[in-house]
Order: sequence, then C-alpha cells, then structure tokens
Amino acid sequence: MTLVTRPGTLLRSHPYSESSRILRFLTPEAGIVAVMARGVRKQASKGGGPLDLFDDVEITYDHRAGRDLHTLREHRTLKRRGELGSNLLRFAGASFLSELILTHTMEEGSPRLHDRLTSGLDGLLACASEEIPGRFLAAGWGIVAEFGFPPELARCVRCNLEIPPEGMTRFDLAEGGLRCPECAASGVGPRLGPGARTDLRAILAGAPPSGLRGAAEHFNLLERFALHHLDRRRVFQTSATLAPLLASEGTGDPTPEGQV
Repeated sequence: MTLVTRPGTLLRSHPYSESSRILRFLTPEAGIVAVMARGVRKQASKGGGPLDLFDDVEITYDHRAGRDLHTLREHRTLKRRGELGSNLLRFAGASFLSELILTHTMEEGSPRLHDRLTSGLDGLLACASEEIPGRFLAAGWGIVAEFGFPPELARCVRCNLEIPPEGMTRFDLAEGGLRCPECAASGVGPRLGPGARTDLRAILAGAPPSGLRGAAEHFNLLERFALHHLDRRRVFQTSATLAPLLASEGTGDPTPEGQV
C-alpha cells in the first residue's frame, strides 16, 4: 500500500453507505482514479468541506496495486465549479463530458485529456447562455479526438478528394468523416450541407458560433460518432436530458433542410 497525492477533477459521486461515497476522478497522471470516501456524507452534514461534481481537487489516498478502488485519506479543493449546477443546460453539458470520459475507461494518464476536460468545464462556466451548446459540443469533439478518433472534414473518406465548399455531403460514421457530394450518393449517415459543415468545422476548431443553429442535430451527430467509435451499446444517459433541452433551444430557428 502506498500513500499517493495527486490532482484530479471529480466526475462522479454516488453513495455507498449512510456515511460514505464512491468518487471517480480524472487525473492527469493516472487516468480514472476511484476512491472510497468514508464518512464524507457525515462530514458534509456537519459543515465539513464538500466534494462537489466537476471541482478540481487534490486527493491523498491509499493506493493498492491491482485494486480498482482505493481509500481516500484527505482532500483539498483547488477550484470550485458549483455554479454549473445553477443552469440545467450547463449542468447537462458538463455531465455529458463526464460520461463521455468515464465511458472510455483509462488506467493511464493523459495531461492533454485532463486539460481538454477542465478547459471545457471552464468554458461552460464562463459563457453566455446562448453559447452553451457550442461550448460543450466543442469540448466533446475535443475529448473524442484525444481518444484517437478525430473526424475527417477536409477530404472525402472514400475517394480522398478535397471536400468542395458547395453541395451536400454525408457524414460516414464508420469511416470517421465526410463523403464528398459524389460519394455521398451511396452509403449511410447524416447529410450535411455547406452551412452545417462550416459550423461543425468551427466547433472542432474550438470556436463555435454563438446561438448555434441545429444544436440538437449536432449533438446527435457527436453522440452517434462517439457510440460507434467507443463501442458503446447504449446511448448516453445524459442524452435523455440534453436532447429535449437542445431541441427547445432551437425552437423558432430550425436547421435548414438536409443539414446535419
């Protein structure tokens, strides 16, 4: 048994007993770390320091080689993001990023992935309400890219020709990118017009447009892409909350026919 101290971001917390919780952190050095926090629920009820979702925390725990669950000894909050819970769409977007990472269980660290997560959460925390969909979509695509699945938007995944600025393309989920207008006549996958492609490229570049049109369809594309490449058989739990919220956000500003 080794006493280990490292920073991490709290992704999930669920009760284990009347006084304890199991906490899952994404850490830069060790990937996902799960700890048993004994007595933490009683501490919170007595006014002790809470452990809130999406906070950056320095944790000290007993590490046992070959074990998936370790014992938390101490924690110190480095950055709080409790205000994400003040808005349902912000919280749902942050929860999707958390679920996306937990779906792709990792035992090895990735500082770049941790940076993607924390910058995405900070962006959600700071942005205006109309920017929320684009912000969490940009963070989600960035996380998927860090997993090793960046989508190809510049060249056709079938014939390798450059994607022209005009015409209808198709997003081939299995091949991981766009089919040009000619190759889009065959195959399966959502069709994307010029406007949708422009918005998707902006999202992937980390500069999503404010008041993103067709946000629900963009989320559906990201979810389907992630489900396919992460080999997940069930839809993300957060989609049940996100999809109707995004659809209502787009009411009165429909996506042009044939896009996304």
